[in-house]
Amino acid sequence: MRNFGVAGFEATVRPVLVLGACGFIGRHVRGALARSALDGTWVGACRRPPRPAAARGAGGRWVASDLVGSPADEVETLVRALSPGAVVNCTDARSGSAVAMRTANVETVRSLLTVLADHPGTRLIQIGSSAEYGPQPTDAPVGESAVPHPCGGYARSKLWATDLVVAAIGHGLARGTVLRVFEPVGAGAPAGSFAGHTARALRDAGARGLTSITVGPLGTRLDVVAASDVGVAVVRALQAAELPPVLNVGRGVATSAAALVALLAAAAGFAGDVVERRGPVPCVASQRADVSLLQKTLDWVPTTSLAVALEELWSDLVGSSRRR
Repeated sequence: MRNFGVAGFEATVRPVLVLGACGFIGRHVRGALARSALDGTWVGACRRPPRPAAARGAGGRWVASDLVGSPADEVETLVRALSPGAVVNCTDARSGSAVAMRTANVETVRSLLTVLADHPGTRLIQIGSSAEYGPQPTDAPVGESAVPHPCGGYARSKLWATDLVVAAIGHGLARGTVLRVFEPVGAGAPAGSFAGHTARALRDAGARGLTSITVGPLGTRLDVVAASDVGVAVVRALQAAELPPVLNVGRGVATSAAALVALLAAAAGFAGDVVERRGPVPCVASQRADVSLLQKTLDWVPTTSLAVALEELWSDLVGSSRRR
């Protein structure tokens, strides 16, 4: 154990357990922890931890854990073995059957809350999603008190998990917060996300000498935030003395999909045509976060520019392709 004296922890810091540490957001949480005063205290849990050589210099340590296969047993084993000062739950399934998403997005949280009820000193940071809000009646910034209208299995499962956490906090069975993250972009963005798909289309176009790419609807306007800033928000939440049950993490600005494509094309050096694929109208066509509570609680708002985040996405994707 190491002594840091930050407000969110006891004077002697126990490990920070990062569930889903190998995923997109988990990667950036690890990076933020490594750059903070909590460097060296985290334990990353995922099904296939990186090999020692790949993890060298990361600051923390790894454990193998199949949270999807048997969440209750795995969570209990990890928490009881490590006695963490905090748990950051980055586990997330955006696709698959309703049962698969419920297992990954809800049952892991339910199991975690059951275990944490016996560990009142452990803080929980649950990574939520702005998809939980769904379409809202106005284009005003969405605050934490907005009534959710989730559409789709993913959004409903994430809201279910949030409701479990908020109820546990309200009954004194857990302490912590749900960070409701708006649209994250950055290194490691998955292929299923708009930015991740577009980056891969640009990479393939360059490899095949194509002069055009096809992407999804360009008219959507969403609050896009650098994933690295999401990691910073997690660290600040770990260090905060008090936290509300739900806290938005976004930039408070809506950015069009077309602008994202332009920034990615600039990062890739692509000067070809962008063809918009016609398809179903997105459930949420416009959304931006009200970040006033974030600023008040953490004395901070995201600062990384989207150009930087998208350049990191592109560089990481190209680098990963070359290493194969």
